[in-house]
Order: sequence, then C-alpha cells, then structure tokens
Amino acid sequence: MSKTIVARITVVAEDETASDAAAQKLLHELRELDDVVSVTQDRSPGAPEGSRGGELIAVGTLIMSLAAQPEVITTVLSYLADWRRRRGRGQVEFRTRNAELILTNASDAQADKLIEAFIEEVSNPEP
Repeated sequence: MSKTIVARITVVAEDETASDAAAQKLLHELRELDDVVSVTQDRSPGAPEGSRGGELIAVGTLIMSLAAQPEVITTVLSYLADWRRRRGRGQVEFRTRNAELILTNASDAQADKLIEAFIEEVSNPEP
C-alpha cells in the first residue's frame, strides 16, 4: 500500500448546527472520491470536565486519510475548494501535521495558486 497522510478538515459555517450539517454532507461526498482511504467525523477521546458524555464530537470536523501523492492531495483540495464555492459561504480548513490551508471565498485562480503553494510546502518540507 502506498504511503498515506492524515488531514483534519474543518467546515466553518454560521453556527455549530450549520457547521455540523455541512460537514455531514461533505463527509458523504468525500467518501465517493477514489483516492480517499477513509474519512470519518472527528471524535475526541474524552469529554470536558463536568460533562456527562464519554465521547465528544468535534463539530464540523472530519478526519481523512488519503494517498500521500501530490496529485491526489491536489485533487482533494480542488474538490474542497469547489465544494466551498458551491455552498457560497463559510470556509473549509485543511490541516496536516505540518501545514494548513484555509479556503474562503477565493476565485478559481486564487484557489489554484493557494493549492499549488500548499502542495509545494507539504511535498518539500524544510528539515
């Protein structure tokens, strides 16, 4: 199996309910992409002190594993940029261990440049 990376994707909308609903829609769409190994809702291992639940859900946040190849990451990021544009509002944050990309209302050309710079950063990390 090829090397994979893990990324955290956060959908930021008007409020927590809207963020969670948007993230659920995105979750189902991302599961259809060929190069996505897995994508799940982020579930933190514990709850804040004083709460009753044993499992805390990070609202609007997904965890994704995907092939660690520049062309695969580019495809996923382009999809996320297009998805955000189709929604017409909010932002999508894509974070790996060493880098992050926040997509807001960038034009197609701007998003392409941001994605290209992100791919360069993750493909050629500084020592």
